Amino acid sequence: MRFIFVRHPQTIANEIGYIYGKTDYPYTELGQKQCALAIEAATGFQCDQLVSSPLGRARHLAEGIAKNKDMMMILDEALEEMHYGILEGLTVDEGQVKYPEVMERFLKGDDDFTIPEGEDVEHFFFRVHSFLEQCLEKNEDVLIVSHGGVIRTAIEYLLDAEEGFSWSLEIGNGSIIEIVCEDGYHRLLNMINQPE
Repeated sequence: MRFIFVRHPQTIANEIGYIYGKTDYPYTELGQKQCALAIEAATGFQCDQLVSSPLGRARHLAEGIAKNKDMMMILDEALEEMHYGILEGLTVDEGQVKYPEVMERFLKGDDDFTIPEGEDVEHFFFRVHSFLEQCLEKNEDVLIVSHGGVIRTAIEYLLDAEEGFSWSLEIGNGSIIEIVCEDGYHRLLNMINQPE
């Protein structure tokens, strides 16, 4: 079976550098171009299922892929980005001024730290891992449209890599990553990065 991950195109928040997960922002002009390119590229991948995060920046791209492939799209909340609580919609600099202690813990990447009003990291990992396990049980090729944090978490889980490994990979907006799972082995087969 194969996992084909597609990251949503660039949004205004990506361009500005906001910390954001659950909050939706529209695509930039570049993001609109990335969307068209990602739809065209993703349409070439064979898959049994197309599953997307319900958040608009991913769903819009998935709708375009579904239309091109003439297939049904499934929305699954397990694929939503992590909720960054009180840091949502702030730049790192703004967060350091407004919530210095929270930002210090956040930037350290403490797994046991939950941003106030945000999602617990363990819960985030659990929901992404559970989704992947369900896919593995079905043993079908699945195309997943989601977010950077979800995709990085999925790559590390599927490749049994140490936490943080995925940050060595360039996974820009509109990127496509293909992972093949055969005979108990999972390997990264293909990466397509859109212009930034």
